[in-house]
Amino acid sequence: MFRKIICLGIALAMVFSMAAGCTADIDGKYNGLSVGFNYEHPKTLPSVIGAFRSSKVQFNVNEVTVDFYYGWQTNPPKAVEHEEFYMASVAFYVYNPLVGMGTIQDEVWHSGEREKFFIIEVPMSEFVLEEYKVTITKREGKQFKNKTSFTIPQELFQSPEIILGETMEIWLGYIIIWHSYDDGISHYEEITVNRHRVEMRFEFIDEKTVCFIKN
Repeated sequence: MFRKIICLGIALAMVFSMAAGCTADIDGKYNGLSVGFNYEHPKTLPSVIGAFRSSKVQFNVNEVTVDFYYGWQTNPPKAVEHEEFYMASVAFYVYNPLVGMGTIQDEVWHSGEREKFFIIEVPMSEFVLEEYKVTITKREGKQFKNKTSFTIPQELFQSPEIILGETMEIWLGYIIIWHSYDDGISHYEEITVNRHRVEMRFEFIDEKTVCFIKN
């Protein structure tokens, strides 16, 4: 009897130990598009992170609207003060690594060899507050407090050649930028680029329909 109790105690200890070490597949279990919510060790992540979600996985290429979740983990980002600029902010954007140069439009900031389609910009003074902090646990994954909805521009679903069934990607990026004094006009200057590899993978079902693929 005593041995049975000991064995039972060891078995229960092993079960609890395994449960404590389990990492839930938050993205995989979600019924729809979910990218960026799974647990990752905070030390492997940048301070600024984001994720995407939608109840759908299949969209008309002109109507791809998703929810974007964003915030910071462990410690908020820092912006070095500069006397020529009056305000720093964090700006999130999406881009397709296969889409090259384009023209400058209202919602497109062209920089380098890629078009950045901005999702949202948050003043640094606001972004560093606790209400933007992301909690990360193995059981619950990344838990964001802030989100916004946006429509992915059709341009990001273009490529040199659309091949039905071929997997392509849209990536998330963010920059810390400064607004400067220059004749009363705000200018954007790229200070830091940190591409946290949150990738939305998709393929064309036909020329007007895309389907996102679970990672």
